[in-house]
Amino acid sequence: MSGERLSLRSLYHLVRTVIPAHCAVCQRLAPAGICESCFASRLHLILRWCRRCGKPLVSQLAGWEGGCGNCAGRGYANLSGVRSLFAYTEAAREILHGAKFGGRARLLAELVELAWGRYGGRENPAFLLGIDPLELDFLVSVPLSMGRYFMRGANQAEVVASTLARLSGISLLSRLVEKARNTPSQSGLSRRQREQNVRGAFRVNRRLAERVRGRNVLVVDDLITTGATVQELAKVLKKSGVGQVFAFSLFTTDPRFG
Repeated sequence: MSGERLSLRSLYHLVRTVIPAHCAVCQRLAPAGICESCFASRLHLILRWCRRCGKPLVSQLAGWEGGCGNCAGRGYANLSGVRSLFAYTEAAREILHGAKFGGRARLLAELVELAWGRYGGRENPAFLLGIDPLELDFLVSVPLSMGRYFMRGANQAEVVASTLARLSGISLLSRLVEKARNTPSQSGLSRRQREQNVRGAFRVNRRLAERVRGRNVLVVDDLITTGATVQELAKVLKKSGVGQVFAFSLFTTDPRFG
């Protein structure tokens, strides 16, 4: 290549063209990185969810609109609704781990595309997004610190958000929210510790703030556990003048799957 050094990203794409892709879950050959069998049988699509926190609803009588046992009495005041697509099962862990630490961020885009096609994204996008796209003005991904971005090679939340933007036609403002400070990993922290960890961690880009004033925004993340991150982002966005803030994640923790 005329003596030029390959970037890590270029090298990754070169390797992927030479080495066939394997399913992140079962390791069988799978061009999309997720095989049809694992997508159909090992990922748990959430059909009924709490509109406040996005957690799966087991009881037919609980929390469809007004909250559930997970979010009752907790601060979701700045969020108008939350939708998480899949439960965080062992298969989901394998996919997210490969995306974050295995250089396979494209796995999340493939999963969004598969879900969009399989579960009627074109005919009924409100089911997948948790809200009618006509009620949304912008998508925004949860920002990642520069250190973690260079370690992982991508912002996984932005991969999900950019795929949703392409499929739904909703504009993505990927630089609307920035990290105001670096934060330790949320892994292993309690709900209260997570809330403290992200408090004051985000700020709205002043150059873009006027564009979203009075507009409705969907915050996109890869995984929601306690909801502390999306709640903090919603609070910052509301303070900057955004209309309604909704949240979407590809996965959410579910006690039924550990």
